[in-house]
Amino acid sequence: TDLLFNLLLLLMSNDMVVLSVSNVCYMIFVFLNLQAGWIHRMDRADWIRPYRCSLWLLAFGAGLGYLDLVFVGAGANFQGEHTLRNGLLTVLMILPVFAYRHYWQDKGQFPPSMAEDMALPCARAGLLPYLALAGGIAALALSAFLTVLPA
Repeated sequence: TDLLFNLLLLLMSNDMVVLSVSNVCYMIFVFLNLQAGWIHRMDRADWIRPYRCSLWLLAFGAGLGYLDLVFVGAGANFQGEHTLRNGLLTVLMILPVFAYRHYWQDKGQFPPSMAEDMALPCARAGLLPYLALAGGIAALALSAFLTVLPA
């Protein structure tokens, strides 16, 4: 599917557009992964891990995630008109894929291997993951708004 999707993009545009949109997508998912680190640390503090990241490094990574989004918001459209918009729309294309996989293929049931992950007695992070997402959206939107493109 990845090959077909990239071929479709190349048929619609050129290779620079594909790279630019891919960069937007990549940096958004880097942000999400960096935020997932501290969320999992809060929700699963006592789980045994082969490697435990230092708290300062976890916080530093979370901060760099926001810096990534500032760079994306400020610089994406310099690669071409509407690159940021097209990248965000491309990121949203995963939602129908999830819906198809979860509701059609898996019949609305998560795999049994996820039972341990899903059965947390209480999520200690609470609303913080949603605030992190809202902060990421704000950082991206503000940096895109404040960027002045050359005429």
